[in-house]
Amino acid sequence: MKLHYGRILKLSLLSFLMFIFLLNTQAAAAQTPKLSMDFNKLIYEQNLSLTIYYVSPFKLTRAPIKTKDLENGWFEYKIIVQNYRLENYMNLLNSLNKAKFTPVKKKSYENLRIYYVFETKKKKLLSVGMWGNDNSMFINGYEVVENKTLYDIVMPFLPKDAANELQKYLRESK
Repeated sequence: MKLHYGRILKLSLLSFLMFIFLLNTQAAAAQTPKLSMDFNKLIYEQNLSLTIYYVSPFKLTRAPIKTKDLENGWFEYKIIVQNYRLENYMNLLNSLNKAKFTPVKKKSYENLRIYYVFETKKKKLLSVGMWGNDNSMFINGYEVVENKTLYDIVMPFLPKDAANELQKYLRESK
């Protein structure tokens, strides 16, 4: 009888673990970022700003670059774009709300070369990190498949040499 109860216990435990695994997998897939920001209001009423951290995509490093590394000074460029300059790019910013983001099938780790943050004086609204495996991107911590809109947002604010370098990288990585 002990052997029979042991098998039942093992099967029950295995079934429970499979259920938890499937539940977590479905929850992660359901967490696709959907953006809905009123850029007009954010720019004019809440002083929206954009901060961009940039490291050459061609730069080799001994360890992956994390968000905290960039925020703590490990960058080639740090660009801060104030609200009065952002207002000239309202159509571009609003394209973020229309963009569709697809979660990656297999998660990877950050090895960032570009990280940008939209924020007000009160809080961080949107953060985008580039890249993970296969040029995946991180939006507010969620890893998604590469999306052209996220490049389009940052490109006009990069210094000319950095923008050219990024375009070259994107051409070569296809």
